[in-house]
Amino acid sequence: MKKLLTLNYSLLTILLCIVNCALCININAQEKEFRASWVATVWNIDWPTTQITQVGNATQIAAQRAELVTIIERAKQGNLNAIMLQVRSHGDALYESSYEPWMSSLTGSRGTDPGYDPLTFAIEEAHKRGIELHAWINPYRIGEYSVNAPQVQSSWRIGTGSTAFLDPGNPDVRKYTLDVITEIITKYDIDGIIFDDYFYKSMPDNAYATNETRQTTENNPYDLNINDWRRENVNILIKSVLDSVKAHKPYLRFGIGPFGIYSTKTRNVYNEDYSSYDKITPASGISGQDAYSVLYCDAAAWLKRGYIDYISPQLYWPSLSSSPKYSKGQDYETLCNWWSDLANKYKRPLFTSNDVAKNDGGRFNPPADITNQVNANREDNKAQGMIFYNNTYWQNRDGKNTYFDSNDEGYFTYLPENHFQHIALWPSILWRRTPKTPEITNLTLDKTKNKLTWECSKKNYRFAIYCYDKDSSQSQDCKPENLLGVTYTTEFNTLAYNTLYEGKIWNVKIVDRYGNVYSGAKIETDEQQTPTITPTVSNPKLPIYNTPNGIRIELDKRSRISIYNISGQIVYKKTANSTININHLPKGVYIIQIDKQTEKVII
Repeated sequence: MKKLLTLNYSLLTILLCIVNCALCININAQEKEFRASWVATVWNIDWPTTQITQVGNATQIAAQRAELVTIIERAKQGNLNAIMLQVRSHGDALYESSYEPWMSSLTGSRGTDPGYDPLTFAIEEAHKRGIELHAWINPYRIGEYSVNAPQVQSSWRIGTGSTAFLDPGNPDVRKYTLDVITEIITKYDIDGIIFDDYFYKSMPDNAYATNETRQTTENNPYDLNINDWRRENVNILIKSVLDSVKAHKPYLRFGIGPFGIYSTKTRNVYNEDYSSYDKITPASGISGQDAYSVLYCDAAAWLKRGYIDYISPQLYWPSLSSSPKYSKGQDYETLCNWWSDLANKYKRPLFTSNDVAKNDGGRFNPPADITNQVNANREDNKAQGMIFYNNTYWQNRDGKNTYFDSNDEGYFTYLPENHFQHIALWPSILWRRTPKTPEITNLTLDKTKNKLTWECSKKNYRFAIYCYDKDSSQSQDCKPENLLGVTYTTEFNTLAYNTLYEGKIWNVKIVDRYGNVYSGAKIETDEQQTPTITPTVSNPKLPIYNTPNGIRIELDKRSRISIYNISGQIVYKKTANSTININHLPKGVYIIQIDKQTEKVII
């Protein structure tokens, strides 16, 4: 039966590709790359640092929201295209829930209304900036907290203290958890759902834990041993979440970030009815705790059965022997290669989770190691994306990431300077049927209002705005250097690009919520008249001189210099305390920032 389903799945994928081929635009790997950050709210790890200690306190609410806007702004500055926001950590809610109490991270007190809905706010702010917002959910973890929900029974809890969780083998727990997740899916305009690595925890091997549901003929129809049965209990919930996604919002991306070592032994991975299996061998030379036997989760089964849209294993180890705490037994590249082979085997993308946080007795990966990890991911398109943990160290909040000199530096500056030089669109979900492509009409560039507007025949689409020279070939359409931004609305603010109003093609492409890109509409602007530029012009505000030999900046104190191109990408960065000459930039419009002052310069 499973072989037939696999054949049908492959055939369906081929047919969908053929149908969409005439409309859907092919884009190279790095032009479609998932780039995200885990934003942890549990224990206020990443957000919020300001709690609302007085109900309705407008100042505290504004400060909390401003912190979240900074996180999203720095994601945009770093050319990320998604944020994984933790909305449920211990049977609680970062949103207005019909089932669970408000998260204590917001106010310091579990169950206290913060005075606004943080999830709604986060979605709005992310979408304003063309960034996806994914709901990060812990399906079972409860810890020391009481759920304070009438549906939840004390008998559902396994374990004590911080490691306590709700019993995955209890059908009532699975139904309750699915109801909680389905409310998020139906109520909020999220772009995806993601679980992390928390499933069963600290369980006795081949024996029942206190309060654990016992096996019966009814709940164990395939007569599995207790360890395999636990893994199957997790599988059942994951399939039900996928079914809910497909029933309500099939464009949502559902993924899981399991512990980075699948198993250290060969495992049989079964199809849904246990009629056949694949043998999955472990990564060579890898040792240590593994998710299969310790956390009772089978990521290979989720991929084999098509239960998830991507896998994001937590590969939180270094790749370079020169990095702190490097161990060959947990080598990043070895693990990345193994997960890539597994994901490719079952035709799902790999978005690695990568560590930039300080943990494990002081270790955290230096920028050189992150560079090597990005390069390893991109080699032969092994991985189609990266999710960085955690956001505090990613953005270097309060100078916590000591690899950077100041709060104005972090991976939000390092990555666009070295690897994420351009905006990337999202990889496509090709295995689901997509709706008929809409049409764009009435595309207009209003130069006085600095606004590009259009109409779309259908709702719930996104749009990618490209701009390039009139005499460019058709192949310029989807080049990342020509992508100015993405919007969830039918308008785009062009103020930052007003020097591109003349002699250009403005091309608005349709991006559906599945990530597919389609032809939209384009307009041509009038030819630009060649500006007259004086060979040497003194900047009235800053010591910037535009000379025949390039830009000269005369400094009399130590200053930080950043130069951005018209698309907002950093093209030059330096800290200096004397005159510098910059002669390698091509002709164009640039924004030069000296410390906190900026000026526009035309070369």
